[in-house]
Amino acid sequence: MTGRGLTSRQVFWAVELMQVLALSFVKLSCMFFYRRVFRAGGSKLFDIAMFTIVAIIIIWTISFFFAFLFMCGTNFDYLWTSLANEAKCAKTMMLQNGYAISDVITDFLVLLFPMPLVRKSLSSQSNVRLANDWSDMATANVCGPESGCHWDFASWSLVSIDEAVCTKRT
Repeated sequence: MTGRGLTSRQVFWAVELMQVLALSFVKLSCMFFYRRVFRAGGSKLFDIAMFTIVAIIIIWTISFFFAFLFMCGTNFDYLWTSLANEAKCAKTMMLQNGYAISDVITDFLVLLFPMPLVRKSLSSQSNVRLANDWSDMATANVCGPESGCHWDFASWSLVSIDEAVCTKRT
């Protein structure tokens, strides 16, 4: 494979690798945002649950980053030189499906974690901004490739990352 096709496949795999890091930083950012917002009323149980989810996200990040990086061993060019070479690698589709499914699971962990505290906080009118920020993070995490829309995986991952970075502030 040469020319545009080669460059396109190289970019695809570079984005695939970087999105693992980017999405995990979004998830960790959400968790530390929760910690900052709910710390005053937090308990020991809150801290344990929060750091457990943070540890899960960190383990998820490290495992998928290195799984994508070394799916062809040290023959990194196998992923973009030809389909015959790519076939020699670990099962890429199985790895991508595992990544997508575990991404959704960790998204729901992050989104559902503060639910009881958000509901409690929304009883006061002064915390409407919190609801707005939380809904922006939910949009960033849920409106991704797993939502059934017909964009390719890399495109939806970039939209998800952009939405998380560009959330509006009121």
